[in-house]
Amino acid sequence: MAVLEFSVKATKRTELVPGNVILNIDLAVSYAEFLSMTKDLPQPLKCKFETPDGRTYEKPVGIAKGVGQMADARITMRNFPDEIPAGTRVTLL
Repeated sequence: MAVLEFSVKATKRTELVPGNVILNIDLAVSYAEFLSMTKDLPQPLKCKFETPDGRTYEKPVGIAKGVGQMADARITMRNFPDEIPAGTRVTLL
């Protein structure tokens, strides 16, 4: 199976209820393209994040759709305390 790698375009935190913070991570790939590439992968997805400054994380993620008509793919993490900067490489495990 081919390695699926993406780049982080932007992030935004959202607090749904007090104490439950979601980190929305927009990827530099369309939502439709992302779904077609990941449809046969076991859920939940697990990703490895490699930041430009050398930090790495491995975390399970959810899938969502970004906003707008031509929306980017969005992955989400709950209660993640650190930041994921733009340009971070995301590899699906």
